[in-house]
Amino acid sequence: MATNGTSDLKRKQGIVSSLCKHFSLDPKAFSSQVPGNDIKTLYTNILKSSGKESPQNNDEVMKWIAFADSFPSDSKACHGGLNELNTDLAKKSVLLGNGFTPSEADVIVFSVIHSSMIALSTPEKEKLPHVMRWMDYIQNSEDLGALFEKILLEKPVFEP
Repeated sequence: MATNGTSDLKRKQGIVSSLCKHFSLDPKAFSSQVPGNDIKTLYTNILKSSGKESPQNNDEVMKWIAFADSFPSDSKACHGGLNELNTDLAKKSVLLGNGFTPSEADVIVFSVIHSSMIALSTPEKEKLPHVMRWMDYIQNSEDLGALFEKILLEKPVFEP
């Protein structure tokens, strides 16, 4: 996962904050759990505290947790994972389900790739149109502006 303990801790804190916002929980209740726990354990503990049941598509959630867990923290090493995600998002709005409702998988993956996306140049971002569209959608629909720096998406101007 992350190349050093500081970025690993910061990444997991972002995930906890985002998941708590998604489930309307206080992240302070989980702050002591961040060091020493992996993403799967943090997710499971937050899900239990939310009173929500394990999602029907739990295997898919675990797939995206594994993606997040293995995503490199080095922005130069992340291109393969971002390209994979871009391909996966080509025909859908969110990671799980057929609709437009973000899941905990969306929140986790957003939290993990955010710092890499911020570090990309504009031409690099333009090569990931589906990831950029998805990032814009998740940051706005989940109201993550207080937790993460806003990723600006240049939308084409409509000319009738």
